[in-house]
Formats: sequence, structure tokens, C-alpha cells
Amino acid sequence: MSTRVDTNEKRRAFELKFVVELALAMEIQSWARERLVLDAHGDPRDDDRYLITSLYLDTAESDVLHRSQGFRRRRYRVRRYGDEQCLWLERHTKRANEVRLRRSSVHTEDAARLASPMTAGSVDEWNGSWYHGKIQRKTLLPAAITSYRRAAFDGAAGDSSFSRLTLDYEVLASRANGWDLAVESPTRPLFERHAVLELKFAHAMPLLFKELVAQHQLDAMAVSKYRAARAALATLPSG
Repeated sequence: MSTRVDTNEKRRAFELKFVVELALAMEIQSWARERLVLDAHGDPRDDDRYLITSLYLDTAESDVLHRSQGFRRRRYRVRRYGDEQCLWLERHTKRANEVRLRRSSVHTEDAARLASPMTAGSVDEWNGSWYHGKIQRKTLLPAAITSYRRAAFDGAAGDSSFSRLTLDYEVLASRANGWDLAVESPTRPLFERHAVLELKFAHAMPLLFKELVAQHQLDAMAVSKYRAARAALATLPSG
């Protein structure tokens, strides 16, 4: 994988999540291969999947986890795709099923900047300065890491409206080790013998997605990898 650093993106979409058994996830993945466009990152040596690692941030008082005032709708994370030499600094804002994402890519070594206080005149020095300022004002710190293998598919070629289907397999949680995104033992599996299905679309749900949901009688639910990770990690011995 390779992604140009110093990239900035803003996205808006509606998102539905489902937790499905592995056998059904594989069936849905086969269905998607026939009807949608495989993400360019999909690795044919790994059943068209690719690795994602996410470092979630929270306050020392776990305000994000507890949905405290001022922390209910926004989540901050640092994400890495496979072995890319860049990180994505992401702010995820959710209202009902609508999700807004702002993110910027930076060099992997720039993660160390997030641990240091911003200094006068630093606001324009690097691509992550907006993110650095936000997390500093909110006193956000590394809280937990998740890793998983994703199969992703985009809307069929020629479709004018954004749509995307993803399936996340083998979701693991580990404790955060500063700003390092390395997953270290011990880990805890999340959604065992299941995968997380996400359907994303710009406006109305595409007909293909409606047919998929109806065919398998899927029920959307609130799914948070971060909350699941915190719950699982709470069972680890301290220290």
C-alpha cells in the first residue's frame, strides 16, 4: 500500500452497521464481489482483505466512553492501513445515522508530535496541526487500539452516488502504548465468530443494499469498536 501524505479529506455519508455470523459474512462478501467494485487495497493473497489498525483517544476520565457532555457525538482516532508509511488523523462526528469525517494524512514519525504541547507559531507547520489543537484542547490521550482485516467494496462502476460496503474480520483489541500503533500482547478478540458489516451511502439507501438487508433479514444496531474494546480490555489484569 502507498498513500500520499499531506492529504486532507472531508466526507459525509449515512451509515448502518450489523454484526453477522462468519458464514453469512463470507456469503455477503461473495455477493459483493459479483455486484460491486473491490477496493484497490484488497489483497488477493488474503481473500481480498487488508489490515486496519486504529488508535482511539479519550480523556483520563473516559469522557468519550461515558458520553459526557461535549464528548457525545465526536470521536478522535489515528488510523493506519496495512504497512503504509503514513497515518490518518481522523475526527468522526455522528448524528443519528449520519456520519461526517474529517481527516488528514501525515508521516508515521509525526505521531510523536501529538504527545507534545503545541507551541506558538506551530499552527501552520504540519498537516496535522488542526487535529493536534483539537485533541490538546479536549485533553485527549491514547486509550485503546483495535486491529482487523477489512474487505471493502464500492458502488458499481458508473454509479453517480457514493456507496460502500465493508466487512471487518478478526477484530482484536489491545491496550494503547502511547502513540505507537503497534498491537501488543495481550489482546482480546471482539465479536468472536462474527464480522462487522457496514453499509455507507450518500443519500437514500441504494436498491442493492435494500435487497441485501431484506434477503438476510438484517437488523441494524449500534456498534462501536472502541466501546467493545474498552469492555474487553477491562478483563485484562492490571499492570
